[in-house]
Amino acid sequence: MEENPKKSNKIFLSEKIALVAAIGLGLGILYLLLRRIGIDEVIHNFEIFPLIGFVLVFVITALSVIVTCEKWRLILRAYGHNIRFSRLLFFKLAGWTVSYLTPSLFVGGEPVRAYMIKKEEKVPWSKALSSIVVDKALEGATGSFVVLLGVVLLFFGRLLSSGIKIFLLVLVVFFLYLLLHLFIKGKSRGFVTSVLHILHLDRLRMFKTWQKSIANFDQNLSVLFKDHKRVFFLGIALSCISCALALLRYKIIVYFLGLDISLYQIVIIYALTVLVVVIPFIPGAFGTYESVQAFSFALLGLGAQTGITCIFIMRIMDLILVGLGLVFLSYFGLMKLGKLYWIIWRVGNKNNKFSKHEEKK
Repeated sequence: MEENPKKSNKIFLSEKIALVAAIGLGLGILYLLLRRIGIDEVIHNFEIFPLIGFVLVFVITALSVIVTCEKWRLILRAYGHNIRFSRLLFFKLAGWTVSYLTPSLFVGGEPVRAYMIKKEEKVPWSKALSSIVVDKALEGATGSFVVLLGVVLLFFGRLLSSGIKIFLLVLVVFFLYLLLHLFIKGKSRGFVTSVLHILHLDRLRMFKTWQKSIANFDQNLSVLFKDHKRVFFLGIALSCISCALALLRYKIIVYFLGLDISLYQIVIIYALTVLVVVIPFIPGAFGTYESVQAFSFALLGLGAQTGITCIFIMRIMDLILVGLGLVFLSYFGLMKLGKLYWIIWRVGNKNNKFSKHEEKK
């Protein structure tokens, strides 16, 4: 029997309080940051930023969403589910909106995405989740390469002290070791099983309960990587295009602010930003996102106020998409915070009869 989503309002009351507290903390950080840098210079930058600049940035942002949605469509088609692009775009924006409004900027709405394509398009639960994991894995692989490149550029540059460089070197070596270990173990055990093993989560009782489902999940992932190599490489290519568009946004914004920024500087800013905002803490990374942008731009001699202006312009574009996502969430009846938490919680609950029932279908 499926649990009533309304009951989750009581179950997740503490999560709601934590969410409000985190938003308040983020806004507090943002206020202190603007007070320190000076709001007048940021306002001046907005005054000189032309309308054509806003249009171009929005077009680049929209193209990035379209590219990632096409990647997801190809993955689902490889799994035998040919879903209309427009429908997937609705689900993508709805899931992305949840991710944006929850503590992690890059994840959080993925269970909602899986739930929507399962409910609306009758995609089996395991394949719905597998398609999203593959989608995020391809995106993560491309993004990790750029982040790694940015860290290397910082290491060989003259911007950081020797102590911080040593710390970065240790992080890079550890990161490469994990990737190599995951690649070797993943060939025999499976990707998800290997990740759980590295994190020692396979020792938990939950893992034993879900072992068969996880094996199913790994099999779905293996099918794509082994039997649909064309889709895999197309996914990598589309992820590279999406990443390139993200870097291009920086170039366009800084250009219309009357400054010049090199690819070297953009990669470093992107790397530092991803390293900070990927850690779940504050919804939409409010405050922390702005802080790391201000630090990165100041570190590279471009001015902290330029970094704040840059991220504010990006925020405007993102919030337009969030608005569209909220419309789609409302259309599919998923606007209540309690129900969203319920969906996310049900994905990982070890006694999830709903998921087990869907696996049989």
